[in-house]
Amino acid sequence: MNNVALSPGVQERFDLYQAIIFPTASFGGTQIIQGWDCTIPNFNNAYDDLVTLESPFNIDLTFEQIREDSFELSAEVALAENITSNNNKIFFVITNWVQYTEENPWFYLVVAKSTEEDVLLMNSGESAIYTATLDLEMQPGWNYEELHAVAVIQNWDDLEILQAAQQEFNSTSVDDPVVVVEASLHQNYPNPFNPSTTISYDLNEQTQVQLNVFNVKGQKIITLINDNKNAGIHSVIWNGRNENGKSVPSGIYLYKLQTEKYSSIKKMILMK
Repeated sequence: MNNVALSPGVQERFDLYQAIIFPTASFGGTQIIQGWDCTIPNFNNAYDDLVTLESPFNIDLTFEQIREDSFELSAEVALAENITSNNNKIFFVITNWVQYTEENPWFYLVVAKSTEEDVLLMNSGESAIYTATLDLEMQPGWNYEELHAVAVIQNWDDLEILQAAQQEFNSTSVDDPVVVVEASLHQNYPNPFNPSTTISYDLNEQTQVQLNVFNVKGQKIITLINDNKNAGIHSVIWNGRNENGKSVPSGIYLYKLQTEKYSSIKKMILMK
């Protein structure tokens, strides 16, 4: 990395993928992308000559919404031939495709990423299913039609990306009404967290809602919601600060959802 003159955005990609190659060049393809430094101006000519080896991995990727801002990614991975490398990992990301700008010269923003999981497949014909649940907070200018799921298999010894698959989000599911049978409070994600976490809850009717955060002594830290909310799926982000905007210390905190007919408390951990 020290000897490569990086163009804008490459450092961010290196931090994400731990490689200076560009895995989206062959999403869903059968080819391994050989090392490419991302600095070559002509994108197509740059990677065309580098796609030379057929990948032994096949990925069947699905991308489903399970709550308003929560998505489940599932990859069925099959091995077409025997391999000798035994330190391969898979991880998932969700990207939001955007127009080219000076601030974002790579056409997409990574908005969520899973932790890596070992891929233990070694012999031809073996297969396994890997899943991840990723939460994200939709921002102004984003929309569901531009969300894409990505699954990446990477060799953790030499950081070569062996295969990648991409799946566009099916936005029709967003337009369909979500029927909530009963009110519920979900576990925050991520947990433990630093610096922020998402708290999701479901309402089966329009009602007054209070969502408060307390310390383990029962002292209220902050009121996140005190409003009338419609039936449906909701979420809010807590940034680890109190009512005065000051960061609270590491530790265990409780969050309580209170409506006219429902009450629930869950535990979360802030770890700095």
